[in-house]
Amino acid sequence: MKQYMGKSAFNSKLAVFHGQAKVTGQLLQELLEDGILYAMHPANGGDGNLRRLTLIVHACQQVKSIPTRTVQRYIQAHVECKWQKLSDGTMGFKYVSGANGSLPEVTWMDWEGNQEKNAKPDVDIVKNLKSMLTRAKNAQEKGGHVEHAELIPALQKLLRDATAQVHTEDA
Repeated sequence: MKQYMGKSAFNSKLAVFHGQAKVTGQLLQELLEDGILYAMHPANGGDGNLRRLTLIVHACQQVKSIPTRTVQRYIQAHVECKWQKLSDGTMGFKYVSGANGSLPEVTWMDWEGNQEKNAKPDVDIVKNLKSMLTRAKNAQEKGGHVEHAELIPALQKLLRDATAQVHTEDA
């Protein structure tokens, strides 16, 4: 039977996860599996506590590229719990009917309930470029000063080239 991590090992991995979003996929899965195991009833090898799963979701909320709602649904699919306001005023998981849980057979990324297969990018260059050009255009129309306005035509061309659909001949 698989055993959950010690408190210091869990906290160390949680800190690494929070600090280095680039390695989140596998590390997040490891944390989720440990949190689900920890949430199981003591008779099934767990501790009967949802604290670790709550900490994982709070860490996910700090990482833009992780779809937090998907992670919450993944947890709820494996542990009968709900996300709600706790007695101390913070948000967290609470059991619906006592300590329980089942270890997942698929990762959260491959899970059928994952509606956001691709994580959101930390920076979307095209989106930011469109926004910047719109702000510059609005400022010019209102008679405002736009620093380096001579770059606007080149940036508009770059945006057109980046978003142009390329058609290819199929053989």
